[in-house]
Amino acid sequence: MKLAPMFCNNVVLLRDSECNIWGESDSDVTITIDGEVVKAESVNGKFTAKLKPHSAGGPYTLKAEGDGEIIELESVYFGEVFLASGQSNMAFTLGNLPQELDSTDQVVRMFTYERPWSMVNSPSTDMRWLDICQKNAGAISAAASHFAIELANTLKIPVGIVCNAQGASNVQSWISPEALGSDEAFINSGYKFNAEKDYVFNDNSYLYLNSLTKVAPYTVRGVLWYQGEGNTEDPTTPIYAHLFELLLNDWYELWNDKDLPFITVQVAPLEVEPHVTWEHLIEQQLIVYKTLKNVGMVTTADIGSQHDVHPKEKKVLGKRLAKYALGMIYGFDGEYRPPYCKEMTVEGDTAVLRFANAGDGLYQTKELEFIVAAVDGTESVGEYEINGDTIRVKANGIVPKEVRFAFKGWGEVFLYNSIGMPSSPFRITAK
Repeated sequence: MKLAPMFCNNVVLLRDSECNIWGESDSDVTITIDGEVVKAESVNGKFTAKLKPHSAGGPYTLKAEGDGEIIELESVYFGEVFLASGQSNMAFTLGNLPQELDSTDQVVRMFTYERPWSMVNSPSTDMRWLDICQKNAGAISAAASHFAIELANTLKIPVGIVCNAQGASNVQSWISPEALGSDEAFINSGYKFNAEKDYVFNDNSYLYLNSLTKVAPYTVRGVLWYQGEGNTEDPTTPIYAHLFELLLNDWYELWNDKDLPFITVQVAPLEVEPHVTWEHLIEQQLIVYKTLKNVGMVTTADIGSQHDVHPKEKKVLGKRLAKYALGMIYGFDGEYRPPYCKEMTVEGDTAVLRFANAGDGLYQTKELEFIVAAVDGTESVGEYEINGDTIRVKANGIVPKEVRFAFKGWGEVFLYNSIGMPSSPFRITAK
């Protein structure tokens, strides 16, 4: 008998939900925890058991019996559990970062699934649940760690993170071959995997097949997704929002949950070569946020690093993710979303920009720059005035057609809503 790698000592299971436990056994398997006994049938050498919903708490001992042997897991807790996925900014560890973890009295743990880098490699055999603490800083995701502690301290219950991220990965690697193979937009995009120069894990559907399906369907409350950089210097940039929708549908099917919440991270600005479509990828992520159901987004345009694709301020990011989750998933009162420009109208030579999610009103911390493009093609820097959820940009006598704000590779954003969430960079045309 063999359990899936996540089911080992110190495992955190999702509270108040049926929890999937699976593995390999040639005989039927019996799972016992806290007086509950669940039997699972072995089919073709594999089994899946479903634990009944259990309230938060622990520690418990989980016992699995099958094939004439017994496996006992110690220090098992029930609490909130999230999957953290994406590329290097999600995998980026706490080691060598300036922000120490906040203290907590709660159990907070992380399991990092080691990715195979070729079709024949097996994952590491020493994968285990680690306490989220400075001692383990070199082995756990920084963004997910800060998120977990903030969530645990607010909810006063244990929190577990399953981290399944791969640095430098593109979005199409996380999508099923069935979805990609029948999608005309992707087929016609011009993207071709080059085995001689591309990372092996960026072959179409590679991480879906060799990584994601190994942790699915571990029972989670939601998904934290931080990825996009891998699709910037790429013909898939214009269809990133579409590809992300394919990803969502695949993941919904794997978890058998069409309402599985996703909270995405919009990539930070970066100084890039002129041919790299960084701002267009950021725009695609905003489209995802505005158009897809059960998808949230936190912005990072004020905590980027001009020449570093890995911004170091992961504590602010983790706390923003937690605030978003508390509002979106747990129903906490108050604004938790980032502001974005939802509409532009024209009054003479003035562009009137109206924002969603402004809270009690927008504010700035430094001077802002709005580029106004006129109907005749001329451009100028507009004078602006902020009032509540509206910004009026005066275009110096020309008729505005489009306004751009921080819509370039590198451009810090100092425009916030009342809870301190920065605006997304944007370009918008008049209605």
